[in-house]
Amino acid sequence: MAKVLHNDDVPAEYASARIVLNDHWRDMAAFGFLSNRLFDAAAAGARIVSDDAAGLQAVFGGQVQTYSSIAELRDLLDAESPRWPSDDEIKASAHDVRRKHSFDARARVLLSDVIAIRDREGA
Repeated sequence: MAKVLHNDDVPAEYASARIVLNDHWRDMAAFGFLSNRLFDAAAAGARIVSDDAAGLQAVFGGQVQTYSSIAELRDLLDAESPRWPSDDEIKASAHDVRRKHSFDARARVLLSDVIAIRDREGA
């Protein structure tokens, strides 16, 4: 029987995971459409292993690590790997993701962009 995970419980599950795995559809990765899981897990303070995607490191820094070989993946699945930032750095990154990429923060950016386009076009 499948376990039902309610939305309110997702952050705690991500936070308690040793490592969260993520991947993208090929076209999403190529065009920088970052997976929602990245934002949810990063905001919860998880260490995340993902395939590479355009813009990923600029948004998440070392909290999200990518791999290009099985050996690199094995290394990253060890939370003590020297490639992972410290716990304090992960906490700071999680705080940054929550501040910059919450629903409200993203809505403010979209609204600001729409207003700027409207003003530029004289509508």
